[in-house]
Amino acid sequence: MTTVNDVEEAFDNIDGDHGNEQQYGTNDDFKYTESESKHIQGVQRLQISFIEEGNWYVFSASDNESAKLAFVNNETFQVEKVEHLDNERIHAGGIDSYENILAVPCEGDDDSRIYLLDITCPTESTELCRIDRPDEKASAAGITRMSNDHFLVAVIIQAEYLMQFYQSTTTDIRDGFDAGIGKKLSDKSHNKYENIDLITQTDGTIFLVGTHSTTQSGGTDWADLFTIDVNFNTPPTVNTVKIDYKSHKHYHCPGSSTFEGGAGIYIVDNNNLNMYAVRRWTNNQIGEDPRIKMTAFTQNE
Repeated sequence: MTTVNDVEEAFDNIDGDHGNEQQYGTNDDFKYTESESKHIQGVQRLQISFIEEGNWYVFSASDNESAKLAFVNNETFQVEKVEHLDNERIHAGGIDSYENILAVPCEGDDDSRIYLLDITCPTESTELCRIDRPDEKASAAGITRMSNDHFLVAVIIQAEYLMQFYQSTTTDIRDGFDAGIGKKLSDKSHNKYENIDLITQTDGTIFLVGTHSTTQSGGTDWADLFTIDVNFNTPPTVNTVKIDYKSHKHYHCPGSSTFEGGAGIYIVDNNNLNMYAVRRWTNNQIGEDPRIKMTAFTQNE
């Protein structure tokens, strides 16, 4: 079970002032101009010790034809595979991963679906289960494993100031999830999250990191940290969820990467976290090949 000894300390120790920009080659199947309907929305670095064939990143995107995932090999600096995940729910939101499992929210006009994928082999991902959400949106999703070995999935609906949580029915994620429990965010200034990440502390405490940006380009980028206390032993009412705000951190994204385009936490080890941000669109100036631009924030020395 992947945990962090002191999440608040590791969160605070990320160097938000000095990011390292990286670029990756892409292709016509994952190329986006400045369009609201077609754009990159999420980024995750995959856990190296649980993934075959090296060091990988995955990016989610909204498209006119389908929700997409692009798997990037950090050794070749190229998109190796583009996966068309859902042709009806074409907006793939903010993503999160736990070990070899990726959580991907896909929105349609009136509903959403959370896909839980086995990404042990990034070029051959397989579906483990899904959470169908009729009549509900899903802006971003997070995933972790709780101290009882059940999985926890969090989903945020930006427009409704609502966070929802799902516990896996058993300790085997392939058995699916129980009905969700909802909680309204009390402070509306902390709800415009493009991405959320769940982290389990070694003592069992669940933390949530929400990232947001003030504008699409050159804005102020923030990460907020919360503790989450969800009681699934009582009837599913809002009183079973407690969300406590802990702290926030300002990030200075160089170049054109912003938290509005997408951001994600990576657990380096039991004591360290990294943060990643991605440009909303690929670089496609005349005469240039399209490229995914991403910024990595590592721990303070």
